[in-house]
Order: sequence, then structure tokens, then C-alpha cells
Amino acid sequence: MNRARLPRTCAALLVLLVVASAHVRAGARRLTIREYVDQLDRLAAAIDMDNAEGRPASVRVDALPDAWRVDGSTQTFEVSTASIRLALRAWTTGHEPSQRQHLVEQLRMLRSGALSFETPPSERHAQRAALNSILSDPAFRDVHGPTWIDALWQRVLGLLVRSLELFLPHSMIPTVGIIVVSAIAGVALLLAGRFVGRMIRRPWAADDAAGDQPASPVLTWPQWLAGAQSAAARGDWRDAMHLVYWCAVAFLEAKGAWRPDRARTPREYLRALPASSADGLALAALTRRFELVWYGAARADEQVYAEALEHLKSIGCPSA
Repeated sequence: MNRARLPRTCAALLVLLVVASAHVRAGARRLTIREYVDQLDRLAAAIDMDNAEGRPASVRVDALPDAWRVDGSTQTFEVSTASIRLALRAWTTGHEPSQRQHLVEQLRMLRSGALSFETPPSERHAQRAALNSILSDPAFRDVHGPTWIDALWQRVLGLLVRSLELFLPHSMIPTVGIIVVSAIAGVALLLAGRFVGRMIRRPWAADDAAGDQPASPVLTWPQWLAGAQSAAARGDWRDAMHLVYWCAVAFLEAKGAWRPDRARTPREYLRALPASSADGLALAALTRRFELVWYGAARADEQVYAEALEHLKSIGCPSA
């Protein structure tokens, strides 16, 4: 996939999902807190009655909306029914006690959350103060509520469930839903892995020139300079820049600027010189240009090569 088109494609997909989910919600009626709690209670009572009589669930999954829109005391919030629909369909299919228990626990949690909105403001203020005191503990530093990605994912799951209902029997939807979600997650991980792999293989310029072993100045500085002039004559400016840099290192080493050490990196050569000295300033400028050309994506040309020679002259190289 063209990486330039990937952001536009993702943005278009997100807009489509949001618009589609907004269209589904457009017809949903707003409920008061009490009406919302009553719906949860009726649903729980129907499940209990079916379980007591040992018969299949009489609650129709397709009778549930995609989401409940509830008017709270200070705001309107939306509760997705995707997880309830999946749990109800699983219990309808398998009629296992554990599946029913999971469904009942979800309904209890939703009911408890709804009733908290009916608490008088003064009591909520005291509860919030106590909660803030608990959450200020370092153990809860990384705890947060649902993100926009979580909300979008819930809407996508709701649309997926509704789409599957049009083509598949109810008994197959939980299994197919798991397969589809797993496939989407697998594709996302594969794309992320490919992107990270390309980023790792890209020749970025590192601070210590990691990612490529620095050449050892085993030649004398006149030999390095001759190699640079030969590369420049044939128009290989990148290689010429590389050879000029190591000519400078070899020349300074011959002057006694540091003790020979073949394991040094370009940045370590810089740290071996006083930063404010003439040699230090010239080598710093030459090193920056060398790293950008040799380890990065900067382009080398005749002008860049000429500037490198000027830096070489600044450290006293007589033949540059």
C-alpha cells in the first residue's frame, strides 16, 4: 500500500464509520434515567423467568437498539448494547449457567451506573472528593476512562453485529464475530509490524553513528585525501565526503590530538577535543555534515565536498 495514501484512506474509513453509526443512532429515543433502569430491570426479569422455567430465552436480540441514549442530570450519554447482544446471543445458543451469569452481571453493572446519576449533587460531591483522594495514589496514576478509540471500537462492533444479523443465523454470529474481529486485529498487527520493520531498516543518522560501523583510520591522512580526490574526480561525492572526514581524523591523530583507538565513534572523536578550540569547531562542523550524508538522507554534491575541504584546511591539513 502507498504510504502517502494510507493516512487519507484511514481518515475516510473513520469518517464513514462515524457517519454510519450516527445514522443508526438518529432514530434512537432518549430515555430518562428511570426509563433506562426500567428497561434493564425488565430485561433481567425476562432472563430470570426463562432460566427458572428451563426454556430458551424469550428476549429477542434484534429488539434491542444499537445503543441507549440516556438523559442524565447534567449530560446525555450513550450506552452501547453490543456486548449485551453478544452475551445474550451466546446464552440463547448455549443456555449455559456461566453465560447467563455473565449476562446478568453486565446488566447489574449498567443498572448500578445509571442509579449513580440519581444521587443528589451534595452526595456526589462528597463521593467525588473521596474518589479523587483514592485515585491520587501513585498506584492509580495510569488509570483512565474509555478513550475515543474505545468508543469508536464499540460503534464498529455494533455495526458489525447488525450486519451479520442480515446474512447469518443467530447461532453462528458469536463465532463469526470472534473470527472477524481476530482477523481485523491480525491485519492491524501485520501492518504495524511491517511499518516498524521499515522504520528499523531505514538508515537514520544516530548520535553515535550506530547502525554502521565507523571506518578505522588505518591509512595515513595523505592516503585518505588521495582517495577523496579520486572519488571527487569520478563524481562520487558521497564517498568523497566519507574519505575527507576520515582524512581529518587521521590528520588530527597524527598531530597527537588523541591516542589511537580504533573503536571510537565519530562523536567520541569530537569529545576528545576541546569544544571551543579551532580544531574542535572545524571537526564538529565536518562531523555533522558527514553524518547527514553518510548515515542520513542528505544529498552530497560538489559544493558539499568543497565545504568539507574548507573544514579540513581549518584543522591545518596542508594539501587540502
